[in-house]
Amino acid sequence: MPNPSFESFTTCPFGSFQIDKVNSWSNAGGSPDYFNSCALSGGASVPNNFYGYQNAANGNAYVGLYTYNKGVPFPSNREHIQAVLNTPLTIGVKYFVSFDVSFTLDNIEIGFAADKLGVLFTNVANYNSGNQPTLHILLLQKMLCH
Repeated sequence: MPNPSFESFTTCPFGSFQIDKVNSWSNAGGSPDYFNSCALSGGASVPNNFYGYQNAANGNAYVGLYTYNKGVPFPSNREHIQAVLNTPLTIGVKYFVSFDVSFTLDNIEIGFAADKLGVLFTNVANYNSGNQPTLHILLLQKMLCH
């Protein structure tokens, strides 16, 4: 996985919707946020930012995603990010994926926590979810939770 803790970046974030500042990662739906301690103000900084206070699990950076936003009508209420793997996956080999998740205290916009988060592996270049939970993601979420 390239840049797994989002430490490598082009420029420090200064506001929301700036996943494009992270090397090797891009937007696959919605408007994901990038947070880094290099940010000068609280808006996109770590640990203080416009969603509250959260230290990075590793290093100085993390990404923020809506898994559901009650204040925004579907399909714009989910956010996704994507990266191209460093090496291709091999059929028949078991892979393990892990990531840290933290619930924001911003209950005005969000107010809900997702109980299923998933990862989609695809051969489609520049995948864009359209923010809809596709069948593939839902099936993978079920597989990851068992």
